[in-house]
Amino acid sequence: MAAINLILPDQLAELRVIEGALTAAADRRAAMTALADSVASVLDVAVVVIERSRGEWIFAGHSTAPGAETLGRAWEERLAAHGRDAAVIDVAIPDHGVWTCATLVSGKPVVLLIQGDWTLSGKLLADIASGWGAAIGRSRSRSLPAPTGLSTTYALARRLTQMSDPIHIQQMIVRTAARIVDAEKASLALYSPNERTLAITATHGYPPVVVRHLRIAPGVGVIGSVFLRKLPVVVQNAAKGQAGRARLRYRTTSFVAVPLLGVAGAIGVLSVTDKRGGEPFHRNDLSLVRGMSGVAALALERVSAAQRADSMAQEAAIDPLTGLFNRRHFLARLEEEAERARRQGAPLTAMMLDVDGFKQVNDRLGHAAGDSVLRAIGDILRRSVRIFDVCARLGGDEFAVLMPGSSAESSAHIAERIREDLEGSRPATGPWPEGMHVTASVGIATALNAVKAEELMARADQALYAAKRQGKNCVRSA
Repeated sequence: MAAINLILPDQLAELRVIEGALTAAADRRAAMTALADSVASVLDVAVVVIERSRGEWIFAGHSTAPGAETLGRAWEERLAAHGRDAAVIDVAIPDHGVWTCATLVSGKPVVLLIQGDWTLSGKLLADIASGWGAAIGRSRSRSLPAPTGLSTTYALARRLTQMSDPIHIQQMIVRTAARIVDAEKASLALYSPNERTLAITATHGYPPVVVRHLRIAPGVGVIGSVFLRKLPVVVQNAAKGQAGRARLRYRTTSFVAVPLLGVAGAIGVLSVTDKRGGEPFHRNDLSLVRGMSGVAALALERVSAAQRADSMAQEAAIDPLTGLFNRRHFLARLEEEAERARRQGAPLTAMMLDVDGFKQVNDRLGHAAGDSVLRAIGDILRRSVRIFDVCARLGGDEFAVLMPGSSAESSAHIAERIREDLEGSRPATGPWPEGMHVTASVGIATALNAVKAEELMARADQALYAAKRQGKNCVRSA
């Protein structure tokens, strides 16, 4: 059964503003193409407009998987079953699922088809579609091409502000670029400052595996040249020597490539090729892609900045040697878990661990061996506790584990297992003497009632010192 879709309030607002852009379109066909572009961007699904001309169904907007004749006949058959007054109906296309059809112009049939079942929003869609049909009827030929990409760019900006996943953002950009100029293929190449090359991170119209390992140096080839010069290009026939040798995956030799300009310079290149019908791209196509490139660059820089902030926040909380949390993060989590334990009346256990004779390890075998011991402890702690427990290196050879909801008995069992695993381990860094073993003393404290974070840690620390006094390589509870 096909999923039922609903037009959301924010989408409805975006759909209503499309009518004005249609009235300003260069001609009837441009208005239909702009409508398909805009609705697809707002609803994020495939959208096509078809028209019956001279007894045949043709695409007035963008073509899609089912043929125009297939869609048109399916609509006619379904409309006959529903009744000629039905403005919005759903049709099932074999191998292509359900599509929702909205009649725009009834005399010379013009129909908008949206992938998926949107009939629960049928009344809203019928109301908006009547305005779209009227706007298409008002469109007239003009001497200058109208900016049919404005509505798509506006919708793209609205959609990108609601997205945070970089992969989805990149796919939305290439899909919109292809749709806005009626291209079959598009690609997005982003620059990596670390590698000092561009890599194609998103494609439309061909599988990304084809270019997954491709790296492009600035200034090399079309993409590299556009990136380095920061100037867009539109090539009508690359075979005439205007660009490099055409690749087999491209059907035509015409393309558009536009640099994506960020605050500090170029961050990538957006390219489209293979215009539907085989005709070459022109300056108007270049203007449309350039018009959306600013929005695309802004979205890419926003998500890149968010990733850098997350990375910096993680680095600020992680001990680089062991990969465990550091003291600062641990103390912050300690306060949070102590407050949660007080509210819920749940137990909270703190474990303190100190390596026995760690100074002798460093003095005898060197700091590389000492670092290997610390890394081994980090690995043992991670695999010995639950995923939501908090493991940290407090400094030097001192470690701590916070175990929310863990009872005294369960915590003691875990602490003993950690001690045994550490005693039986042999750090990877050598040479390591045969008779030398790494051991640790462990102290644990469990709060069954409301307790302050400082008091819990003080009790665990006292238990640790008791373990040291009683011969080391043991576990003691407060």
